[in-house]
Amino acid sequence: TVIAQREVEARRRRTVAILREVVQKFPNARYVDPVDIFCDERMCLPIKDDGIAYLDATHINPYGAKLLFE
Repeated sequence: TVIAQREVEARRRRTVAILREVVQKFPNARYVDPVDIFCDERMCLPIKDDGIAYLDATHINPYGAKLLFE
């Protein structure tokens, strides 16, 4: 399902804030934001490079994890 990027941002706002707090408290923690990989300025797509990257609406699958890692 294609989702508007602004809707994704609204859904994850609180989670991102919490994760950023964790990174500030723990210097060995790192926050990697997947939005830049799976979304453009307007839309977020579950498919990247002709492969499905999501397990469900909010979790990436092993293929998505590989894309994120690279």
